[in-house]
Amino acid sequence: MEDLSDSRDCAFEAFITNLGKYNEGYLVGEWVKFPIPTFMTCSENTRI
Repeated sequence: MEDLSDSRDCAFEAFITNLGKYNEGYLVGEWVKFPIPTFMTCSENTRI
């Protein structure tokens, strides 16, 4: 088992996509690290 304690600063990461663009044939999204601070939950994720 690998020791990732020094290379990770978050619990896990997920690739969040724009479903509307995906249905149109475009993969638009970005990697988001969790847990995210509460001040970023709405304002920062509107760009996806």
